[in-house]
Amino acid sequence: MQNAKKMDEKTKQKNDKAITIGIVRPISSYGDERTYDHWKNVGNIIQESLYSDEYHSFDVKLVSDEKNADVIQTTIIQNLYASDVVVCDLSSQNANVFFELGIRMAYQKPCVLLVDDKTKVPFDLSVIRYIEYPSSLHYVKVIQLKKDIRESVLNAYHSYQDKSKVYYDSFFTTINVKPESMKEKNISIDEDVNNKLNIIMERLDRISRHRGIDIGDEEKIKRMTEMEMRMLEQKRMAEELEMRLLEQKRKLKRNMFQSSPNDEDIPF
Repeated sequence: MQNAKKMDEKTKQKNDKAITIGIVRPISSYGDERTYDHWKNVGNIIQESLYSDEYHSFDVKLVSDEKNADVIQTTIIQNLYASDVVVCDLSSQNANVFFELGIRMAYQKPCVLLVDDKTKVPFDLSVIRYIEYPSSLHYVKVIQLKKDIRESVLNAYHSYQDKSKVYYDSFFTTINVKPESMKEKNISIDEDVNNKLNIIMERLDRISRHRGIDIGDEEKIKRMTEMEMRMLEQKRMAEELEMRLLEQKRKLKRNMFQSSPNDEDIPF
């Protein structure tokens, strides 16, 4: 009762900043019932439960969603770290979901776990509170599910804002793990190009050492390159010749078949 009263007092204070919510859920079909559309419906339920009102506003999206990102893995890691709360659906025990949950928990930041009634929660996670929902997504039960998701997200968010605590802290107390903060660094285009050139040079250096060539010996490298190009050209010519011979053989076989209707007369 006291927790409910304390929560009510907090909700009376309108947040100026939207609470960012990252969704981690399966995407690909799993069996006949839990299809791509099924998982999409689960995502919609999560989004609908986190509607903005006079007390809270939410920015909800998949952790893999980012309009301006080139590398999806970078987007996922960044959103797993930056989201105020991550809602994670463990249903069907999807490997990618568990991997992303592990990253989020390593940061010791708020998570809300969901699982459907057809999935057995792994032993290591069974001690953590989670919300169970019907895989049938029955309308009446979905109404309660939305309420549970919203309440759990707000509780997790306010608890972390007030105390920097998450409900799975006991996972880390015995080994005293402290998450490392992510630091942003702006890299110019020139610096990025130089970094990639350095990587290329390092790989060339390893290749040259393997072949016993000094990377500074440009003449020797040039000769090796020319020789490899000639070998590739000879290989290409040999493949073309082989294709021509095969085609001629097919034509000869067709001609002989037309002139001799009996298969026994064909020497192929």
